[in-house]
Amino acid sequence: MASGRKDYRAEVIPVKTVYKTDQNRFFLSEEGSIAGAGSDDFCTYTVPVGYTLYLRELFVSCRLPGINYTQLNVGGVDVFYIQMDVQLQHIFSDDAVLTVAAGATFFVSLFNNDSVSDYFYAYLAGFLIPTDF
Repeated sequence: MASGRKDYRAEVIPVKTVYKTDQNRFFLSEEGSIAGAGSDDFCTYTVPVGYTLYLRELFVSCRLPGINYTQLNVGGVDVFYIQMDVQLQHIFSDDAVLTVAAGATFFVSLFNNDSVSDYFYAYLAGFLIPTDF
């Protein structure tokens, strides 16, 4: 019979960041091919009126190794521009969560810097919360 604390790895009890009681999970992914020396926009989304989006994670991958670029644009402003090889994972910390206001549009631009076509995958995750709460 088990007794005592649950057996978490290294006895660390995981916690969930909670912004508000009615927060909704937000996931958005898109995949597709980009021609050599080309670019394309992935995961285009407009935050609905009455909501605020808190972005927590950006993940991008491609099949072929090489120097590629990832750019996140929010409301017409480039938030960051990062060089990547095959995979990029950017997690926004609790102190630096990217907040996207209602009505704002964001997207991920991917740049294939290779001479051949490559297959890319982009994924965004966060919380969608009503602003009138």
